[in-house]
Amino acid sequence: MSWLGLENFWELVDSMICSDNYFTRWAAIGELPALIDEDDEEKSILSHEKYKYLERLKQDSNKFVRIEAEYRCRMIEFQTVEQDLPKKERNQKRKELENEYKSILNFESLSMSFSNYLSYKKLSNYTISQLEEFFDYYIYFKGFYTI
Repeated sequence: MSWLGLENFWELVDSMICSDNYFTRWAAIGELPALIDEDDEEKSILSHEKYKYLERLKQDSNKFVRIEAEYRCRMIEFQTVEQDLPKKERNQKRKELENEYKSILNFESLSMSFSNYLSYKKLSNYTISQLEEFFDYYIYFKGFYTI
């Protein structure tokens, strides 16, 4: 988003999270910056802001948004204590969390599948109803319908 000349990143994230469309709220999770390897103070500030938005999304009306927000919160919680764990335990817990994330329907995987679908159909734009129709098909045939 900074590439687009965004001046206040957190205002945009806030507007996405307040959207009536759950796809927009779900997409906001992926827009939250990853923790960075710069100084501890900057990392702490980013972590706090990201966690604050994820906490809001954990209360979302859409179960897929809630599930992914919960996972991301757990990952932040893990990142705050991982340095205190023995290396073997740290690697095992990280792998468990990552495997769990792969098993849930996350916005990134849906987005990639939908982009492939659009490419296959040679479509350059789409409507929200097309996205919703694809989503319904996707969750049903991928077995996410019962989550």
